[in-house]
Amino acid sequence: VTGYSGEEGTKVMKGGITATYDEFKPTFHFQGAGDLAEQRAKVVQPFTRQKAWVAFPPEVNKDTKKYTFGPAMFDHLDENKQHYLDFLKQSYNKRNAVFSLSESKKFILGNVDGDQGDFEQDPDYQLQALDMGMFAMPVQGMPPGAGLKEPSYALPPAEEPLYLRHKGDAPTLIKPRSRVIDEDRVMLKKFKPHPTTQKEKRECSTALGPRQIMSISTNPSNLEYGSICIQADVTKSFTVSNDTNQNILVALDTLGNKDLAHSKPASQVIPSGATAGFDITLHLEGAVDIDTKFGYSINNHHHFTVPIKAQAVPVMLSASKTKIHFTFPPHAVAPTISETVLLVNPGNNMADFKLVAPANFTAIPSEGTVEPLSSEEIAITYRPGQQTQHAQEL
Repeated sequence: VTGYSGEEGTKVMKGGITATYDEFKPTFHFQGAGDLAEQRAKVVQPFTRQKAWVAFPPEVNKDTKKYTFGPAMFDHLDENKQHYLDFLKQSYNKRNAVFSLSESKKFILGNVDGDQGDFEQDPDYQLQALDMGMFAMPVQGMPPGAGLKEPSYALPPAEEPLYLRHKGDAPTLIKPRSRVIDEDRVMLKKFKPHPTTQKEKRECSTALGPRQIMSISTNPSNLEYGSICIQADVTKSFTVSNDTNQNILVALDTLGNKDLAHSKPASQVIPSGATAGFDITLHLEGAVDIDTKFGYSINNHHHFTVPIKAQAVPVMLSASKTKIHFTFPPHAVAPTISETVLLVNPGNNMADFKLVAPANFTAIPSEGTVEPLSSEEIAITYRPGQQTQHAQEL
């Protein structure tokens, strides 16, 4: 709000050290007895805002005609706008209109006692209103909910559990998750085989839900032993991690496989947040390929299996050389000459060896043991005799 004054005025401030209480006393304007009736009888005209192009007519010339319109054009545009706004308002009011019925709800529901009028002459209805009290379908002129309510059918309670509980070798829909842990690292610490306290017995005998089963992790999902020697114990670790909030009982089941008879322990009570290791030991008697499996159960309710594969090979040693040529250098004065041979044990079982050297040859050491996946160095010494050439087998 802006204003202009043609002369300088003075402003008198109330107060001061000489001011009294009456100077600060407010002025009250009380309502008279007939003032309220006069205000109600007074016709208040609705407020109509003056159009901007009427209050400030735009100047239209050759320079501004590309940017604005004249008052007549603005009136035409406003009239067109009001036309569409009125159409939208009328459509909205028509959709939400509440019609009054000439008949009562008793007539709609079949009670025709009394003078309710002729329903066939009622223009608000397209169909006959008298319907034996089964007026459920909406018709023109009848507000929603005036007739009988449509019945709602409740679904029957589900009798099947959330997931199927299988036993033995039957497939299970939900399995524990996999967790990457070194399977060649045997865990020395083992937990007790059976629950002892009342709490452990209760927790280790209850069936777990899907969320709890998914909180248990195992490793590996299958055991690959590769090539192993016969009559040798090869052990890998099968781990179970318990991320639930209770104790669980995990029992091992070799499924009657004699090759897994040395596996241990048979069961463990795994506390919450702990990881237990089972030593899965494979002992093969013959040189055959193994494709089998072992099982484990959780709380004697949930049963799972883990496949096992291995290739059996006999105990053997391989030599780094198959033929040795002994040749004395021209300046040699020693009566003997030596060469080395490596005996390599590619298997995972210890291999004993014994070398029988013929005349003019010596092997050091002549017997011993080669550790699994290692080698032993053998020194072969040749001492010539009367002959200049010797050819022997070691």
